[in-house]
Amino acid sequence: ARAHSEALSRRAGELDERARLAADIHDTVAQGLSSIQLLLHSVESRMKSASTQHDQTSVDSLQLARKVAADNLAETRRIIAALQPAPLEGADLSGALEKVCSSTVLGDAVSFCVDGTPTRLPATVEATIIRVAQASLANVVKHAHATRCRVTLTYQPDEILLDCVDNGIGFDPTAPTNDDSVGIANARRRVEKLGGTFTIESEPGRGCGVSVSIPHELAS
Repeated sequence: ARAHSEALSRRAGELDERARLAADIHDTVAQGLSSIQLLLHSVESRMKSASTQHDQTSVDSLQLARKVAADNLAETRRIIAALQPAPLEGADLSGALEKVCSSTVLGDAVSFCVDGTPTRLPATVEATIIRVAQASLANVVKHAHATRCRVTLTYQPDEILLDCVDNGIGFDPTAPTNDDSVGIANARRRVEKLGGTFTIESEPGRGCGVSVSIPHELAS
């Protein structure tokens, strides 16, 4: 059991690092390439519309630069996709969460349900929900001694909610944390970075509940 817990911790650390890299690449390289592409397109349009001495060579060079930026942006997005949580590969969020819930050592003790109408959300929101679920379930497996755990995904028009509630031994959320809490700490940072809220409700002997709310704009 200890070896399994250590393996889960290592895997969670690897997944968190992959998620951090994906977020960093998205926020820096991908955004930068997008901005460069827009700027080049703007300059190219002005040069084409102006009846000036700009020669065709300059326009061709701008077009080439824009194509290179577009190709690199596509490659960057491919890398970001490869770093996303494995459960999301080829699956929507609810399907990915169901896979996460069914793959724990708790087996049928973990139930999963969906409220509301499933809607495709921004990739960063979906990835964060997956990370929170993985971190929460890892803590249930390692620490809670629970016999039941319920995970609920709720779709609302302006936000997505995730609740993970177990009937384990509980703990005092205000007590000093240890290194095992790094997964939850990382999950909290990811949620708050997206403008969401991350709440833990627990007390000794009364189980634990993790609640997450992340605002979003529905895809058109």
